Amino acid sequence: MNPMLKRWIRYFLPIQCVACGEAQSEVLCSVCQAVVLETSEVAFSLDGIGRVAALFQYSGPVKALIHHIKFGPSREGASLLATMSNQKGSVLPLGDYDWVIPIPGSASRERVRGFCLSELIFRPMVVTAHGTMSPILTRLCETRPLFDLGVVERKIEVAGIFSVSPQFVSHGETVLLVDDIVTSGATAQSAAVTLRQAGASRVDLLTVAAA
Repeated sequence: MNPMLKRWIRYFLPIQCVACGEAQSEVLCSVCQAVVLETSEVAFSLDGIGRVAALFQYSGPVKALIHHIKFGPSREGASLLATMSNQKGSVLPLGDYDWVIPIPGSASRERVRGFCLSELIFRPMVVTAHGTMSPILTRLCETRPLFDLGVVERKIEVAGIFSVSPQFVSHGETVLLVDDIVTSGATAQSAAVTLRQAGASRVDLLTVAAA
């Protein structure tokens, strides 16, 4: 859409903030954006993965925005979240890793959205701190939605679902996986297994939010 036309549309037909409902020119109002940026980074542990951190807790405005991005779908919302994530930064030293690799989502859902959420959100941060993002993981099959499954069922559902591109030739190199949300961690753990089998010495994880 023509940028000038878009500004006129926003002026006469303002949209609502997806978190608080106030009429705004962006999907998340300035007050809710400030709330997001003031939240603390979440650090926790997952078996089989080194350091694990999430930029935000999956609640409040962050939860509302991610839901809007995923089920809208909203590329504009994803770009806004990418900007805020880059502003927030991370305690994990992105520039120290040999590889920064996004975890791919469901191929069918990414076709509907038109983008890989983890790649789109983290690209500005990764380019600034590391220089290169390497989308070299592929999902071999579709899985059932994981939100209805228990922890054990999730691990079974995602076991062995990833393959890694031949361009990943690792001799003990370090990897940072990036993803949108971590809940049980089963998907990230499956990706980490694939990468360690391919030669990675260490796999860490950075997500936008932790549920």
